[in-house]
Amino acid sequence: MIFKQLMENLDIDASSAMGELKLSLFGFRAMMIENYTKIVVYSKEKIVLKCKKGFVTIEGDNFNIKEMGKTDLTIVGQIKSIVNDR
Repeated sequence: MIFKQLMENLDIDASSAMGELKLSLFGFRAMMIENYTKIVVYSKEKIVLKCKKGFVTIEGDNFNIKEMGKTDLTIVGQIKSIVNDR
């Protein structure tokens, strides 16, 4: 429901956004990632994920995977940067 409202407010077709990479940042200490396709790099300082339209690189310190599903991931640690490489 909230996602649909957000898409309407941003004038984005919600059906076209389904399956897109979604990042939810909780302060700079945790992040939930939805709709990634593959973990390319994983270390305590860097995570690179392949997604539908490129890659996303997350850099920081003391990364740990808290939860991991087929397309969803929750990480904790000190997040310093997030870069989208299309």
